[in-house]
Amino acid sequence: MRKFKTISLLSTALIMAALSACSTGTEKDTKQTGNAPAPVTKPTITMFSSDNNSPLPAEKTMNIPTFKYLADKTNTILDWTFLPHAQYKDQLRIRVASGQIPDIILLNTIAEMDSITGGQAMELNDLLDKFGPNLKKVIPAAAWAGVSKKGKILGIPMPSSLGSSKILYARKDWMDKVGIKENPKNELELLDMLRAFRDKDPNGNGKKDEIPFIMREKLSWGDNIFGMYGLSPNNFHEVNGEIIPDFIHPDMKKALSFMKTMLDEKLLDNEMFVNKQTPPKVMGNIAGLFVHVPGEAWTSWQAKLEAANPGQGAKLVAIPTPRATGYTGKVGVSESPVGRVYFIMNSSKNAEAIIKMFDWLASEEGQAFANLGIPGVTYTKEGNEYKYDKQKDTDDKTLLWRLSTMYYLESFAPINQAKLGKEGYDFLQATLATAAKEGLPNPFSIIPQLPALQQNPDIDYNGNLFQEAAAKILLGSAPLESFDTFVATWRKQGGDQYIKELTEWYNQNVKK
Repeated sequence: MRKFKTISLLSTALIMAALSACSTGTEKDTKQTGNAPAPVTKPTITMFSSDNNSPLPAEKTMNIPTFKYLADKTNTILDWTFLPHAQYKDQLRIRVASGQIPDIILLNTIAEMDSITGGQAMELNDLLDKFGPNLKKVIPAAAWAGVSKKGKILGIPMPSSLGSSKILYARKDWMDKVGIKENPKNELELLDMLRAFRDKDPNGNGKKDEIPFIMREKLSWGDNIFGMYGLSPNNFHEVNGEIIPDFIHPDMKKALSFMKTMLDEKLLDNEMFVNKQTPPKVMGNIAGLFVHVPGEAWTSWQAKLEAANPGQGAKLVAIPTPRATGYTGKVGVSESPVGRVYFIMNSSKNAEAIIKMFDWLASEEGQAFANLGIPGVTYTKEGNEYKYDKQKDTDDKTLLWRLSTMYYLESFAPINQAKLGKEGYDFLQATLATAAKEGLPNPFSIIPQLPALQQNPDIDYNGNLFQEAAAKILLGSAPLESFDTFVATWRKQGGDQYIKELTEWYNQNVKK
């Protein structure tokens, strides 16, 4: 089977090819024993993963040195299929529905797995007890809880940072230039900082081109604005005995009012409703404040910002989410202790080998490979110190394919220090510390897609009902009070049934 080609949305040829490869049993290798070769059976492990928008060469998995090394270290044959990132979940549904089920499917949550496969993930408790000592040692309890139902572990979690799943990044050099000496503590101080970014030419080009706060379409990557009021777009609260989505919570009106002030005063990107991405504006030296995940602090943001603006002293800093006046609860974005999850399918015949493979990846040697590449090619180890040659870790022999599928941990400091350098490592630790001090409890991280939402996607946060109502309020074509009308309409058009299902699910699965 040929892999690593960019796969079209409905590529019949590749679908049929994947079918023939999925959940295959074993392949035989030989080792010399005395004068005669003895057959050695190696399990073939198949997996579906997103391509993460990476270009993929037309080669078999085992012809890629990265995967060949992993296979040799774990005594396996690897057969990976990469699906286009934008259509990944749709492609999975098509393939699973037609019986194309690999050994492993890479997703983000149990809810996604249930929605796509109808709950075909294997229970792993006994296998982990027998074959996963490293996994059990390095993965925190919160991450295991995020992939468990009633004590049954249904996937191998890649832990995320503790606390808030997203944080605020500010231009520290801009703050210094405009005289902001302390992080804003509330929404009024935040407005003052953004107004200074707007008015005092912090990028120094003499133009009025600064965008104080940047976000994307469908109010995405603005989560910490809602988080000042204890709300998170995809979270829920118990109100008067009902479990309701945060986007219909009464305090959402306050958050939208604040966001409207930002937009009216040109403190918020006027292209927020059409922005597909924010990096170009951040790297273009015109964005002062934005939201992103803490774990990508250095590699995705600071290092690239400096490279795009050499000699300008461009520096980012993670700042705590301000707390809105009158609100006394937790701030930030919903806690998400799981970054992604490797689900082993019930149909797999190779679960023991898969657990052993991930257990090796969870060892220091495995993490050196996942983070730094192949020893002797991209890194060396002298005593307890790792020497990483980043210039050699750039192509299909090393970095590119590790980023798509490998299992990364933050448990081994010397490895991450070698990967990022001291400055990068210290910066990452500072962002993780900021995230750990905030974050909204999220007992709904494993909630499945409930029937009401399946039948009527418009009642979701990204659905037409909320998005249109919010856009009208922000753009001034509807008054703030219209939010109450939206909530009443939302309830009548399926929301009440959704709340009923949410409440029943919560009472059965979470409430003590």
